[in-house]
Amino acid sequence: MAEKSEETKEWAPIIERYKALLDSESMSDVQFSFGVTKGPTLYAHKVILGAASDVFKSMFYGELKETNDVIAIPDIERPMFLEMMRFIYYGKVNLTPDNVLGILYGAKKYLIPGLVETCREYLDGNLNIENVCTLLDASLRFDEEPLTKKCHELICKDTASVLESEAFVGISKQALGMILDIDTLKIKSEVEVFQAVVCKKQSIATTGENIRNILEDIIYKIRIPTFTADELGKHVAPTGILSLQEVNDILIYISTGKLESGEMKFIKQQRKYTDSYSKDLLVCKRYKDQSTEWKCKGTLYDALKFTTNSDIMLSGLGVFVPHKDTSTPLQLKFKY
Repeated sequence: MAEKSEETKEWAPIIERYKALLDSESMSDVQFSFGVTKGPTLYAHKVILGAASDVFKSMFYGELKETNDVIAIPDIERPMFLEMMRFIYYGKVNLTPDNVLGILYGAKKYLIPGLVETCREYLDGNLNIENVCTLLDASLRFDEEPLTKKCHELICKDTASVLESEAFVGISKQALGMILDIDTLKIKSEVEVFQAVVCKKQSIATTGENIRNILEDIIYKIRIPTFTADELGKHVAPTGILSLQEVNDILIYISTGKLESGEMKFIKQQRKYTDSYSKDLLVCKRYKDQSTEWKCKGTLYDALKFTTNSDIMLSGLGVFVPHKDTSTPLQLKFKY
């Protein structure tokens, strides 16, 4: 038998074959269009999409399946939809701060749990002061409770920086209301909150009446009754955001602790951190006698455990570590 002289064509791995099909007209049986203006469509393959998403499966193979060859996608931009397709075709996605929220929206809309989780992990790893307000908005819009919780924690940790961030200016009412509801904002005075909310809104609305119309009932979440009389006169009254009756009622409350005309809509209790900050810190010493040395065998763990019978503001802890070891692991655990 004669030897076969033809060269065998290289057999590409399945991922490489699917990668070649992404946005390829080859064997494509559906296209997607984006936006209201005519632009490049995106080629796709129904069987691949249907195998990855129950939404696409119903769209292409259900009783009310889509019959159009070109399907309009009005709510997702083409680059973000392409990244979603990339994940479906071969399990990769290029996430950036600019596209991750749009991709997360698409992943949740089309029920692609693996991509949803990938977006969550990206957001968790890239949460910072500058984007926490934006991501808080997104977490509420997409019902992402774990992300909401992480945003809450960061806002409490560095409230002043969050209030000064550029993203705070454009924060939604829902997210702003949630921030103002937090009782543990890390601020020295409620004046910081008032200035951040009211003064930054002045870049949009130039009069107190307009600012009040924008804020609506959110204004009552600013704890103005905790101001001093001097702070009320210096920071609040000149803005015109409160009526004369409200200013008068709050001033009387500040001076006497009593309400002049019925119930007040404003919250009258100080935030926990502010209340604690205004008091002298109590230093609790672990030992009656202290020295610069403490001896412990290397195999032992040193632990500090204490309980309180009421809420406290913990300002700091002092622990012993080996003087030659700069990488001693420390753990801090709270039980509520």
